Amino acid sequence: MVRKKRMILSKLVPILIWVVPVGLSAQEGIVPCTGTDCDFCSLIQLADNIIDYLIGLLAVLAAIMFAWAGFLMITAAGDTGKISRAKEIFTNVMIGVIITLAAWLIVDTVMKLLVNEEFGFWNKITC
Repeated sequence: MVRKKRMILSKLVPILIWVVPVGLSAQEGIVPCTGTDCDFCSLIQLADNIIDYLIGLLAVLAAIMFAWAGFLMITAAGDTGKISRAKEIFTNVMIGVIITLAAWLIVDTVMKLLVNEEFGFWNKITC
């Protein structure tokens, strides 16, 4: 069973890593500049784009893990071991999402305070 899970994950994760950036950065690329027109602001924008990409990837992976935990809970058929494993997955995914979003909020706030003179929640970096 563990071998089957690893096989599925080894095929699913690379596909997600390839597909998610296409959807997240369809309008603009991750790298905001080309050639010699890069400056400090472009570097800050690149860091912001990478963080936004990773948050998008987190959302996709968290949704998959929540679905997997729900599937385990539904198919437990009263087995308390499987139900407790599903609850453990739910809890761990939620804790991971909360920690990641809290870290993102801290980093995002610091980056916007360094670059922008005015601070506003969910604003874009403007140079």
